[in-house]
Amino acid sequence: QQPADPAQQLRRPAAKPSAKAKAAAGGKADRRTKRYSSAERDAAPALIRKLMEAADYNSNQPGGTIAFKQLIEQAKRLAPADKRRTLDEVVSHHFKSNTCGKHGKRLDEIIVEFQQAG
Repeated sequence: QQPADPAQQLRRPAAKPSAKAKAAAGGKADRRTKRYSSAERDAAPALIRKLMEAADYNSNQPGGTIAFKQLIEQAKRLAPADKRRTLDEVVSHHFKSNTCGKHGKRLDEIIVEFQQAG
């Protein structure tokens, strides 16, 4: 069945909203859109700075999995004992080397949690 209006035949379906648009609308964004600046890293304590580095790290490259896990191990050495399990969970539950946004997004949440806890 053809639409009565010929102009409707030429209309394309609406494009999917971007991750930023979804996040702004209160929906769940599929991808991580945040990147930490040099100024943010420089102002952060050592543990938070290492977590920022890990969150921004592109693990979707040769050797990326090993390098990402090393960053998390370095962060664990800086973390108090009660925070280490949380960092272990990033690798065991959220890490997949070709989807940096998932573990990066979880690290962003952990950074906020750790900053609020002091």
